[in-house]
Amino acid sequence: MVASHGLGLGADTTALGYARYLCDWDGGPTPSLLLAAPNAAPVLLVAYHTLMRKAQQMTDIADIRAVGPARYGALAAGWLAGRGAKRIGIVGRAEMPLGVWMPLAEGLPGAGWVDVEGLLDGFRVAKDAEQLAIHRAGAAICDAMFAELARHARAGVPMFVLKARMEQVAREAGCDFVNTWISGGRRADYCRYFAAECGHVPREGDQLLAGVAVTLHGHWAHAVRSGHLGEPPAAQRAFHDLAREIHAASLAALQPGCDLWEVHDAAVATLERAWPDWRARGMTFSRAGHGLGLSYYDPVATTAFPVSYTEQVPPPGARPRIEARPGMVLELHPIMFDPEFGGAALGDMVLVTETGTELLTHAPRELAIY
Repeated sequence: MVASHGLGLGADTTALGYARYLCDWDGGPTPSLLLAAPNAAPVLLVAYHTLMRKAQQMTDIADIRAVGPARYGALAAGWLAGRGAKRIGIVGRAEMPLGVWMPLAEGLPGAGWVDVEGLLDGFRVAKDAEQLAIHRAGAAICDAMFAELARHARAGVPMFVLKARMEQVAREAGCDFVNTWISGGRRADYCRYFAAECGHVPREGDQLLAGVAVTLHGHWAHAVRSGHLGEPPAAQRAFHDLAREIHAASLAALQPGCDLWEVHDAAVATLERAWPDWRARGMTFSRAGHGLGLSYYDPVATTAFPVSYTEQVPPPGARPRIEARPGMVLELHPIMFDPEFGGAALGDMVLVTETGTELLTHAPRELAIY
């Protein structure tokens, strides 16, 4: 059983990637439930009748039922019980609404629930030629979004308008989901996503940072860039240079067959050589990277890149080895904010190849001067 909440959870959803992998289904912001059993045709439960029409076009599943989320749990319990289900593999339990889980669990007393995401993860690590073609197209869209920002950075409009213009580029290119942030001012302070926090109008002397994340045919594309309206102070330029050094160190460490923890360690070591007291001074540093694919945080690869301010980094002896494999797509993106220097960020989509790596995003990586 795959319980997908859809992209209503934004970048943090995981179950949608499994639904897309197994049957190419995307319910948008609505929950859905995929049921499968040995010697039985699969069933897809969707929220309303227009989604049933969409599912008939997107998937090969014959039994698609528009029943509404309120009935998912009871209907799924009856279907599974009718097939004698005692041990049930489940994907997406963490995202499943309580109103679905409770009647499901009550309707299957004594059933053994087994989280099976890990069994599927290995199949999703390396992308095939068709998937890579979509990722390349998504990367080109990200590049175009930053070109749009450069055209309008001095337009005298609030940051939420700049953000909207960038997102329009992605919408017109066929992206279903667009999730961007922007940050500006004398000292950019954090990743701002909502119009209510993006009312600042950039002016001469301001920093202007942005991160873009979109889905094209279910596949994520992502990039981050930094800019400045006019020549920046030397200290802010040096801070951005550090982001480039971290990015370069990560990229140099990423080689086919390497342990992805080495990429994480290279990024953190570069930061700590420059600022050993970075935590004490109030600097924030996001995860050095993550996997990309049918999920924004694609499984397996992302494990090697803990978020520095919310996750514990296991000691070297306690880390599972995570091998960089050809066909793996990663996002390498040091994103830093400091009370004194403001923001500095740089992020690219990187493909692991048989012989090394290939950058898929090509927007200029030096500090943009608008």
